[in-house]
Amino acid sequence: MPQTFSNEYLVQNTRLGSFSIAMLTVLMSTMAVGCSKPQPERRSPEEILQELTQVDSDSPNGEEKTIATQAEKLLSDKANTNNNEMKTTPASDSAQTDNAVLVIDAVPEQRKRSLPVEDVNTSPWIFDSSRPLETWEVIYRGNVPVGYTSKKSVPDNRGSETLIKTDLRSVLRFAKDGKEIRQELIINSVERPNGELVSLTTKVQTGSDIRMLVARVDGSNMEAELITNNNKQKNTVAWDNNLRGPFAIEQSMMRKPMKDNESRLVKFLDPMSSRIVETRLDAQSKYKTPVMLGKSRLMLEIKAETRDGNVLSESTLWSDEDGVILKSYVQASDLRIFRVDEDTYTDVEGGFDLSFSAKRSLPLSIKPDKLEVYRKALEIENLMTYRFQLRQSDPHQSLSNRSYQRKKSLDAFTSEITVIRLTDREEFPVGVETNDNPTTSDLDLISLVDPNNPIFDRVCIDILPQADNGDVHLKVQAIAKRLSEKYESVGFNNEVRKLTVSLSTNRLNSVEHAMALIALLRKEKIPARMAIGFAYDRSASQPSMVFQAWVEYHHAEWWWPIDPIQPSETRLLDRIKTKEISSFSFDIRREIKQVLEFGNEATISVQD
Repeated sequence: MPQTFSNEYLVQNTRLGSFSIAMLTVLMSTMAVGCSKPQPERRSPEEILQELTQVDSDSPNGEEKTIATQAEKLLSDKANTNNNEMKTTPASDSAQTDNAVLVIDAVPEQRKRSLPVEDVNTSPWIFDSSRPLETWEVIYRGNVPVGYTSKKSVPDNRGSETLIKTDLRSVLRFAKDGKEIRQELIINSVERPNGELVSLTTKVQTGSDIRMLVARVDGSNMEAELITNNNKQKNTVAWDNNLRGPFAIEQSMMRKPMKDNESRLVKFLDPMSSRIVETRLDAQSKYKTPVMLGKSRLMLEIKAETRDGNVLSESTLWSDEDGVILKSYVQASDLRIFRVDEDTYTDVEGGFDLSFSAKRSLPLSIKPDKLEVYRKALEIENLMTYRFQLRQSDPHQSLSNRSYQRKKSLDAFTSEITVIRLTDREEFPVGVETNDNPTTSDLDLISLVDPNNPIFDRVCIDILPQADNGDVHLKVQAIAKRLSEKYESVGFNNEVRKLTVSLSTNRLNSVEHAMALIALLRKEKIPARMAIGFAYDRSASQPSMVFQAWVEYHHAEWWWPIDPIQPSETRLLDRIKTKEISSFSFDIRREIKQVLEFGNEATISVQD
């Protein structure tokens, strides 16, 4: 007799609450496959607010006024959120570009429901299976992003049969027992163009707990295996080819867009419970509502009820005339899911990955009676040697030997790093890589900021010297000093804002300070790049090193270090460099994340 895995079993084995299971079901039910038509240009909240104040003849009476009032209130206090359970920091500035669309839609009273018609249509939902379809979504609670989802469907030809392979990755951040938890869902499905399921693999990781489901349809049965940490359980589920996989709802909508007052019943496999669940869709009416892609649109509101035994999950969907779901709302958890463009998704994703990176500081092993000797040596010595050890891997390839730092491998888990104080001597330090000349990337200002941006232009006027005395070192130090006086320094908080955003505030972390100084130096035609690694924390009660970013500028065949937070300090023997970053045309948060994770298992000691 076919068996199923109960929700209770899943909760016990993955430590998920009912909220998480319901939310993941909603995520899988509302991910819409996008069309390949060009994405409309995103607009500012002010532009959205202006449009919302215009009465639309297709909207219910009073609706536009209500939405505009809520949007205006939200714009006046963007930082306000009623989220005490799920505390987050916005991943980036663009993640909150269109806060006006996050208001709750004022919708007419739900109409009397008709009997639903079961969706058994077996015609293709995808009409050009030769072209990949890719979508991105961001999950908000209040006006703060708390998750993101990406999905891509591509052709998967196997012999004479054309199949569709869909890969989904969704990350959600929530609070449990007072702790912030990162939950990642990965779905890989193979289906026929009509949505008929061939195989399915899912992976859910919540903290350190991992659970996988591997399933394949074999005639009238589905063979499934549930893997929870070190346990495996095989299972057989009775299967009907009229049933669909986890993306059944959006496939049904795209195959045949719903009409006003239509009711539809969709049955599909819920990979979270390995059971067949059903969702009732009740179309309401069309009205104009704000979205994260382009202008507000006339869309159809759809009430969705997903039932799994006695568990009922409710949500609201909004679809366009093509049946594409552009946003949804889960009232029980106050979550809104918006279709976004790739740039917005990338910003949110990078911020999330960085915010959940490893600790930003690590102990510095040194004998108590040697600590004061070490501190004095930082001021007077010409070099300092550290030992860098990892528990399970070789650190040698992850440490730099450029500029003023050389490295030596001691064994498979340990490297020795010597930091050298540069002088005006002619010889190059022994052991330091010599082929390290500036490239075009070291002068590229556009990848950092638009030179004509008014915010950056104002900073240039305030900081850059009006006259050049010819001494590059003095010029760089003067620029760095003015920058440090203009902006307060704060500890690195796993956040990297765009330069124009950070410069419009009065506080910068070490990465933002370095980016600002690099931009100013490149404006003056001085090659500059960012160095990242770990530096001695003079303010800590116990000897430790913290993640740090600083700047290297090129002059007279050398790369010279300067800390924009401490521009008068020229020795910089207190830090270990892991890598240099010259190009800012990509998301540097990934580079920073790698360094943080690298330091998570490191032990650093000072050598006599």
